[in-house]
Amino acid sequence: MTREQAIEFIAQSVKSDVDMALVADAIKALEQEPRWIPVSERLPKNRGFYLVSTTDCITIMEFINGWISQNIGLCNGYVKAWMPLPQPYKAESEAAAKAKQADKKRFISADEAIELLPEGEYIHTFRQSGILIGADWLREEVIDLIRKSDCLELTGGIARKMDHGLAIYDHDAKMQSDILFVETDMEKLQALDPDEEAADGNVD
Repeated sequence: MTREQAIEFIAQSVKSDVDMALVADAIKALEQEPRWIPVSERLPKNRGFYLVSTTDCITIMEFINGWISQNIGLCNGYVKAWMPLPQPYKAESEAAAKAKQADKKRFISADEAIELLPEGEYIHTFRQSGILIGADWLREEVIDLIRKSDCLELTGGIARKMDHGLAIYDHDAKMQSDILFVETDMEKLQALDPDEEAADGNVD
C-alpha cells in the first residue's frame, strides 16, 4: 500500500465513534513524512533549496523555474526525484531534559524509606564528591534524617548495584555531594520497585 492509498483508506474507512481529531493527526503525519517525489509527478511550487536524487548522486540543488546545481562538476546527471530539506537540528532544552529526567524518578514516603533500611545498629552511607566518601551512621540518625528531608528517592544504576537503594536530599540541593546515598535491604527494595534493575553507569 502506498502512502497515498493509506491516507485515502484512513479517511474513508473510519468508524463514526472514532475521534476524528486523531484521524486528522494520522493523515497529517503521513502527509508530512519525508519522501522522494519523482519529477515526473510534480516539481516544487516554491523556489528554494531541495534535496535531490540525480542519475549520479544525491545532493542539494536550488529550484528557480528549474534546477540549478550547486556542485558543478561534482554531481552531474538529470534530477530524478526531490524532497524538502529536513528541519535544522535543535538540541533538547535544559528544561525539557530536566522534566524528562524528573519523570523517571521514583519518590517514596518516609515510612517506606524506613522500611527499606537493613537490620542493625549502624547503616552504611556515602556521598559523591569527586570521590565516594563513605560513613556508617547510627540507625536512629538515618531515621531522623529521613523524617526531616524533602526528597526520598529510589536510586538506580551503580548506587543500587552497591546496595544503596535510597537517596536522601532536600529540594534546594545544588550539588551531587548534597545527596546522601543510604544502604538498603535489597530484597525489600526489589519487592517495592521490581521494574528497576541495578546497572552500570554513574551514581544516580
